[in-house]
Amino acid sequence: MKFHLSFELAELVPLIEHALAAPTHQLSMSERIDIFGTHEVQPNENEKAKPALWLVKDSGIYMTSNGIPHQPDESRPAPRRRCVYAAGYSENVYVAGDDFVEAIPIDEDLKTAAARSKAGTFRAGTQLVIDLDDDAMEVSIQFARSTGKRNGH
Repeated sequence: MKFHLSFELAELVPLIEHALAAPTHQLSMSERIDIFGTHEVQPNENEKAKPALWLVKDSGIYMTSNGIPHQPDESRPAPRRRCVYAAGYSENVYVAGDDFVEAIPIDEDLKTAAARSKAGTFRAGTQLVIDLDDDAMEVSIQFARSTGKRNGH
């Protein structure tokens, strides 16, 4: 299955900040399989986890922080993690195919993009874009375009 997903970068900043500030982190199932060769939870496995955003497909497609303690969603009944849905993939949208969780490590580029977004140096509408298929995932930043208008003209 192929997906072209976009997330408003400014909406992801709190998730990125949470993951970076969290004292521990949770491995996704795919990370667990890569590291330990099994999907089963391992003793002390969180020592191997690094700050990341999780790309999740279940009820819709969304991102959440892998930080522990989990970042609560104050607008919903507990125990719900805070999440940001991909454009067009809210929790009410049925998406065919298997559910998954893929970790997107928070590298220096993503840290810098989040800091610049928070500081207001990116235009509103700048997107984190994910192109995903069965074999690969590509993550990029798509900068908002100028309208070409100045001073209200």
